[in-house]
Amino acid sequence: MTLFWQNWLRVVSLILVAYGVMMALVVLPPMQDLLRWMIDLVLEPSVAAGPALSERTIFLTGIAGAMLMGWGLLTYFVATHGLNSGADWAGRAIVTSLTVWFVVDNIVSFEVGAYVNIAGNTLFALLFALPFVAGGLASEQAERA
Repeated sequence: MTLFWQNWLRVVSLILVAYGVMMALVVLPPMQDLLRWMIDLVLEPSVAAGPALSERTIFLTGIAGAMLMGWGLLTYFVATHGLNSGADWAGRAIVTSLTVWFVVDNIVSFEVGAYVNIAGNTLFALLFALPFVAGGLASEQAERA
């Protein structure tokens, strides 16, 4: 993978970390207002959390944010060190974790009618997948030449 695509993965990973930080900060009242707005955006307002978030919603959102931060940092380090060494496992690790997240998150989103979330997931997955698709196409073209 070229340095450009490795840097691309690093940036997308750091965006994931930043999103996780935002979610983990849901323990702060101003961030709860943002989360309520996001829930209203993703779900019908009648289905959303209502005027106040429950402690369970705050807890689960904070935990999800922590996991996103961890996943983003892990992806950052795999993109930095694993892909740098040319190790096949590094790319497979990123693609596999991305695929599991994408499938499960979209099934859950579909079941609760969060179609906007599916669209966001698709965009984010494409940002992560692009280096692997572009790298694969570049490798095929090099082999043909």
